[in-house]
Amino acid sequence: MLIRGRFRKIAESPETTVFLAPYGDPDDPAEGPHVRVTCATEGLRAEVGQGTFSARCLGKVQDWNATDAVLEVQAMAIFR
Repeated sequence: MLIRGRFRKIAESPETTVFLAPYGDPDDPAEGPHVRVTCATEGLRAEVGQGTFSARCLGKVQDWNATDAVLEVQAMAIFR
């Protein structure tokens, strides 16, 4: 699956980094559905700063959390 969006880093550990992006074009991006992308921290080429950035993510869907309206994706590659 190829996902294009405005991502922001929400968590980071030595093993994984997690990014979040609104799904679709909701009126309020903070309240609408989201895509949560998890990737290996060691695979990132550069430090990811604060704020949002445009990117494309090639990944595998892991789960749909209907309660939180979050699509969970395991990243294979993220292109900025």
